[in-house]
Amino acid sequence: MTLPGRKRRKLSDELAEPLDSGASFVAAEVPEVPTITKQSWWSLVAENIRVFSLPLLRSIFRVRFIGLGCGLVIVVLSALAVVYSTHWSRQLFSELKGLQLHRDQLEREWSQLLLEQSAWSTHNRIERIAMEQLNMVMPDMDKVEVVR
Repeated sequence: MTLPGRKRRKLSDELAEPLDSGASFVAAEVPEVPTITKQSWWSLVAENIRVFSLPLLRSIFRVRFIGLGCGLVIVVLSALAVVYSTHWSRQLFSELKGLQLHRDQLEREWSQLLLEQSAWSTHNRIERIAMEQLNMVMPDMDKVEVVR
């Protein structure tokens, strides 16, 4: 789609022409990056040592090494804390599984005891034991008195 009043041109034509007829482009000069050799690096260090006083540099390095040492101690302590918490959680999980097995065993025993209780308390069994062991008999209907 072209806009009204404009001719359609190729992209290569647009790139070949400058944007403004009066503008000219000058390539910017890129400064060369100096290569640091071992000798020049040591000379930079020597210059910096001259600029900074030696006690100041020692205090800066001491603070950095103390900070690094404290950081290292914190990292080691946190690693030990992770190991301890992992070991503790595994022990607790093992204890939990053991307690769950014991709970399941007690539930099975409870269900067996309920079945046994229902078997021992049936009316037919109680009536049979009363007749056989206690010599009890069902009374006749004329001997039964209803109390209201």
